[in-house]
This record gives sequence, C-alpha cells and structure tokens, in this order.
Amino acid sequence: MNIPAYTISIKAIDLVARIAEKVGEIRGSGEYSRNLRLRKINRLRSIQSSLAIENNPLTLGQVTDIIEGKRVLGLPYEIQEVKNAYQAYEHLLEYDPYKVKDFLKAHQFLTTQSVKDAGHFRSQGVGVFEGNKSDISVKKYFAKFVELGLLEVEGKNKGRKYKINKKQ
Repeated sequence: MNIPAYTISIKAIDLVARIAEKVGEIRGSGEYSRNLRLRKINRLRSIQSSLAIENNPLTLGQVTDIIEGKRVLGLPYEIQEVKNAYQAYEHLLEYDPYKVKDFLKAHQFLTTQSVKDAGHFRSQGVGVFEGNKSDISVKKYFAKFVELGLLEVEGKNKGRKYKINKKQ
C-alpha cells in the first residue's frame, strides 16, 4: 500500500468540499457558459475594432462569420487580416511581453500572407517621401500625438527629437 506524502486533514477535506460546491454552483447557474460567450464576443469586438483602426472595413458580423468559417464578401487581404488577428489572440497568453522572440511570433501571426518577412524584423529601410500622400498622414498623426500628449517635441529646428510619453 502506498502512503501519500501528505496528510489528509479535516480542514483539507472541508476545503475540497467547498471548492466542489462552488464549481457546481458555477456550472449549474450557467454563469460559466455566459462568461465564455462574453469573452468570445469581446474578443471579436476587439479584433474588429483593431482592424477598423487599420482601415479594414469589415463589420463585426463579417468578422464573426470569418471566425466561424463562413464565407463573406470582402477583399482577400481584409479577410486574411481577420484570420491573422484571431490567431494572434488565440496565442496571446503564451507571449512574454519582454521577449523579442515572442514579439516576432505575434508579428508572424498578424502578418502571415500579407508581409514578405512575417515574423522577422525589416531587412531594409522604410521611409516617408516628400510629396507622398502618406507624408501628409504621418504629419497629421504626429500632430495628433503631440496634441494628445503622447509625444513631446524637443527643439525647434528641422532636426527635432520626439520623446514618447508613457500614459498609465
């Protein structure tokens, strides 16, 4: 007969009984399934709103349909962005925010089939060119970030330095 490495006490039995009772309450009340449904809805809303910021026009209903494997009307890259974002969210708890490897792993999930070097740092420079339409957008974003206090401008020459203000 095996002897356990611990002693079973009245207190331990009482705690196990209380835990079992609470688990039964959660399952019986339907609270557990409601919480899972709420989490799924919130995840889909997060994906849709994050992609909307990046000018992806798909609606919450379309995002939900894509995740459920249904066909939707949309451009292939827009649909791929939804699938990529969902994959990144699925692995969210596996990431260590302080590890570059995990950052690149998330990048790979987010950019699969949309960027040549998904999951890797850029190997060549990316710039904004004078007269380019995106140049105007970048200036608007900088102005907005400064207005919101997210960026602080140091210096008044062309060689300005920007300091990122971390909001709590």
